[in-house]
Amino acid sequence: MRLSSLHNKTFRLVLASSGITYEPCPPYTHGKNGVAERMIKTITEKARAMIIDSQAPIEFWGESVNTAVNLHQRSPNEGLSKRDDRDGYNAPYEMPYEMLHAFGKPTHDDDGNKIS
Repeated sequence: MRLSSLHNKTFRLVLASSGITYEPCPPYTHGKNGVAERMIKTITEKARAMIIDSQAPIEFWGESVNTAVNLHQRSPNEGLSKRDDRDGYNAPYEMPYEMLHAFGKPTHDDDGNKIS
């Protein structure tokens, strides 16, 4: 058994034990995941705009990407505020950061049922 296939098998076992589904895509077709590709483009454009506007050296590229992601997570998002979960509860989130961390949001609805 080659070393790379051993690493792949170990990686897949770790994913399976964590309950993560592994869905490989065919080689050279990374563009088929449009949502991820669009997000990468959005973050890259924000980072590039920050570097150009601040006239910072390219060495700060990593920091500008981190800042772009941070700003994106804390920007209001209309899609989240209109999103209903499977129980019919209208999620009270305006920003991705709130959705991920649910700060200050109710854990139970008016009837005392836990919000999933």
